[in-house]
Amino acid sequence: MRITNNIILHNTSININGNKGNVDTLNNQMTSQKKIQRPSDDPVTAIRALRLRSTLSEIDQYYEKNIPDAESWLDVTETAITSMQEVIKTIRTQCEYGAQDSLTTDNRTPWVLSCRKRPRRTSLVRRISLRLRLIGS
Repeated sequence: MRITNNIILHNTSININGNKGNVDTLNNQMTSQKKIQRPSDDPVTAIRALRLRSTLSEIDQYYEKNIPDAESWLDVTETAITSMQEVIKTIRTQCEYGAQDSLTTDNRTPWVLSCRKRPRRTSLVRRISLRLRLIGS
């Protein structure tokens, strides 16, 4: 087969125009910082980009909503446990005082009556139910 100057010129012209198109595409990608301009440019990349955006929005929700909710729940729980711990310490102190051998029956009677006037157990139950209602809402 004979190669003429016109064939060489024609092939060179096609290659130059193809390279211009590639340079134009790369220049558009560089200036817009996007790999594709329309989903029809590359459907597979478009689908991947949509999945990535969906995953990114899920992660944003995790950081913006779920973590503060969990921190709030932990704060409420910590406060409830601290207050219950104080009530239990008070009850224990009173029990230890009442169990002393140095107290006589006459000395214990007023002490038992004063403990009944300050119902710690009821206070403890109220605090637990209040905290549980706050956590549940």
